[in-house]
Amino acid sequence: MLGPPPEKKMRALCVSSGIDFYDLLRPKIEIYAQKLGMFLKRFDYIERVFDQGQYDIVAVNSLSSYEENKIIVSDICSKKKRPCVCWMHGGFGANVSLEGMDASDLIFADVYCTYGEAIRLLLDTHFPVTTFGEQNWEKIQRHYPKDTMRVLSVGTSLMERNAPAIEKIAHDQKTVTFIMGNFWIHNRYYMGGNTPYTYAQRWENEKKIMDIFIRYQHQYRIWIKAYPADLHGRAMMRDYFKDHGGAQIAVFGAERNIDDLFRETDLALSSWVSTSFFQAMYYEFDQFLFDDSDLTSEAKEAINQGCFFSADIDQYCRMLEAYLKEGRFYQKDKSLFRSRFMDYEDRTRRTEKTRQVLKTIAMKKSEIGLRCVSIT
Repeated sequence: MLGPPPEKKMRALCVSSGIDFYDLLRPKIEIYAQKLGMFLKRFDYIERVFDQGQYDIVAVNSLSSYEENKIIVSDICSKKKRPCVCWMHGGFGANVSLEGMDASDLIFADVYCTYGEAIRLLLDTHFPVTTFGEQNWEKIQRHYPKDTMRVLSVGTSLMERNAPAIEKIAHDQKTVTFIMGNFWIHNRYYMGGNTPYTYAQRWENEKKIMDIFIRYQHQYRIWIKAYPADLHGRAMMRDYFKDHGGAQIAVFGAERNIDDLFRETDLALSSWVSTSFFQAMYYEFDQFLFDDSDLTSEAKEAINQGCFFSADIDQYCRMLEAYLKEGRFYQKDKSLFRSRFMDYEDRTRRTEKTRQVLKTIAMKKSEIGLRCVSIT
């Protein structure tokens, strides 16, 4: 007896939560089908590299869908029964839902290394059903069977290396830095997040913050930091200041590294818990956070202690205006967030701890003879 035609099978796979995404996904599927020969050639090449190296562990910094080679790497690891370790590559873990590309990391990795213990516990508690939903997880399991995933807390090595090494640069005027953290791409949405916005699109709320900056532009140095590749967002922000009398406010993209800006910053502001929010936690300046998404109770407690925080934009703006009017900086203690979410206490022994984690994953008593390759 013949089964349903291939197109009908494919359409059934593209239904999620009662919504049929087939017409949106079909053009992408056709593009990948045309690239199948290229993928197979890459697979053969990477497999030969594996065989020559005889690696015990393979570590990647992402398994997101735009990292095609790393998806191939994880498949080869599965075939050769080698652990594929994925390092947490973005600032998440303060929310019950996991927004964006991190879902693929959790599907394809055998071991997932998080920044801190609170994030490890979150994944242990909520992965997978709360993250994906029961119906979606059953569908994922049919194609990528996964019984368990080991989650380890290993800290934030790259941030530790970049952040506090250089002494703060002092200026006569205090410096206020707003982290945009937005990709201004219309008609796109990252599945998985539980937020009132399409992915990070908080423009109407952020305009209220910008209006406060305009009022205080002569009293403070005010900087806006956009993603390096976010040309449209940067242009939109510059146009807004031009049209509303904010000529003294600087908007930076790729020309200034965020850690370089932080070394001159006295107050940083974020409109969600992003990677840059975590980076800012390594510095002693105060932080403001507006975030009305599904933050965990552990995150709210730590953020309230370490930041000026509100989930209501009007209250947030009132706090900011009062803070800038008073001009009293460096008030908050970030120790609880650092401890829970960044493994801060072990920052001086990061190399030793990472070495021990790799030995544990490879089930070796010593690093002697341990072969590990990192693919970035």
